[in-house]
Amino acid sequence: DVCSSDLGNLLDLEVQLKKRYDLEDVRVVDCVKHDDREVAKEVGKAAAVYFERILKDGMKIGVAWGKTLEVMVENLKENKSIKDLQIVTLLGGAGGISSQVHANILSQEILNKYDGKGYFLYAPTVVDSKELLEALIANTETSKVLELAKNVDVALVGIGGPIEVSTVLETGYFNEKQIEALKKCGAVGDICSRFFDEDGKACNLDINERIVGITLDDLKKIKKVIAIAGGKNKVKSIRGALNGRYVDVLITDRYVAECLLGRA
Repeated sequence: DVCSSDLGNLLDLEVQLKKRYDLEDVRVVDCVKHDDREVAKEVGKAAAVYFERILKDGMKIGVAWGKTLEVMVENLKENKSIKDLQIVTLLGGAGGISSQVHANILSQEILNKYDGKGYFLYAPTVVDSKELLEALIANTETSKVLELAKNVDVALVGIGGPIEVSTVLETGYFNEKQIEALKKCGAVGDICSRFFDEDGKACNLDINERIVGITLDDLKKIKKVIAIAGGKNKVKSIRGALNGRYVDVLITDRYVAECLLGRA
């Protein structure tokens, strides 16, 4: 139970963030504990409420992957009166991480709650060579899903933290050389396994030519990108994503909101 002065403070943070980063919408939640799991739980719950409010029949929804996104999906209430959704995965499935946070699994979980059809990328997030990526993209089924992914009405994405703490490390795709390259380009975070620096500039990495999924430029063209992320170690990552203008709606926690506004 949040007392009214706290609520006023949260609303004020939302208004200020919208203005500062020219966002369409912001939701800020209060977290009593500051451990990552607690933050993910509260931010994920708030994201579920927001998503249910904007959901309409016939919507095309793109889904990325991540732990906070998993919490959001868990908290969605089943509503079979919502019809004809198209749920599209925005990137391939990463090895090495819990299958519960994969885009395909999360997309299927969303489909289980509503009426609609799923379009899945049956490929790893990162393939072994540029040639293999080109061959995959030339494949009719893959190219169709990637085309759909670029043209969704709403994209649900997480924001990965700096490489040292990023879930991306658990995928095993990034070797020492690539981690060094990420540090050299000043990478602070990623969306859909595409890294950017604190100004939001995309990191030009070799691995980009082997990623099965949408690019940061594709993301910019999607009408409504909802980023669901919070926690102390993601302040720089979230700021970079906002500076890069990859996000239209931000759902985060009070600590991050205050840091983004230079108050913490």
